[in-house]
Amino acid sequence: FAQMLNEVLRGDRASELLDCAVVVARAINRHCVQGTYTGWPDGPLGIGNRQSDKKDTTFRGGALRRDLIDWFAPGKKYRTNMFVASSFRRAAAEKFECRAGASVDKDPVRWVFKFEHERCLHVNFLRPGAESTCTNELEFLLTPGSVLVVESVQRSSSLHDAPHEIRVRVSPDNALEPLDLPVAPWC
Repeated sequence: FAQMLNEVLRGDRASELLDCAVVVARAINRHCVQGTYTGWPDGPLGIGNRQSDKKDTTFRGGALRRDLIDWFAPGKKYRTNMFVASSFRRAAAEKFECRAGASVDKDPVRWVFKFEHERCLHVNFLRPGAESTCTNELEFLLTPGSVLVVESVQRSSSLHDAPHEIRVRVSPDNALEPLDLPVAPWC
């Protein structure tokens, strides 16, 4: 379901389907936002829903079309075009990285999201076994339209050994950001 919803949101074509997708996206966001942080990536010393690999950081694995990597230039500020899930654990994100050579036009990529400590109004903590069907994964879900700033892009010299890595800083409040920011072609 999430994949289909994101496909409609990314397509951004005026239709009844998009109208419905926007209503569903708003409902998901309203349900997930708790008002207080029940889970936050506090680093290795965090307890329970606050334990993560790195403080104030989450990870996402995937694939990116080769012709899009240059779009993500350091310093570029943009809005996401879909819900973006990320994990408190790098190992969980690695499961979603495509294998080098598995696609003729896509490369494996790892996204690293950096947050200001407990200062993000549009991130949803998905509780294991509640909002998330993953019972052992701690994850954040960013809303469509979330504002990110590219901090760095590290191109892999050997995709068989490591994916490209794109590090982004997450804006703490989308409402304080310009409305006319470019929308990412992916993530």
